[in-house]
Amino acid sequence: RHRLRTEDGARLDKRREATVEPGIGNQKKILDRSSRRGLAAASCELHLAATGLNLRKVHRAAYC
Repeated sequence: RHRLRTEDGARLDKRREATVEPGIGNQKKILDRSSRRGLAAASCELHLAATGLNLRKVHRAAYC
C-alpha cells in the first residue's frame, strides 16, 4: 500500500493498467466461452490464446 502511494509507485501502477490488464481481460473472455469440451481441450485453447497474445506483444515491441 505504501509503495502505491509514492509518486513512482503510482506511475508504475498506471503503466501496468495499460500493459497487463487488457491481456488478462481478453483471456477472461475466452475462459467464459471455450469452444472445446473437456478440461484438457479447454486448457489447450487457453494456451493457444495466450501464445497468440504473447506473439502479438513481441511483434509490436520488435517492429515499432
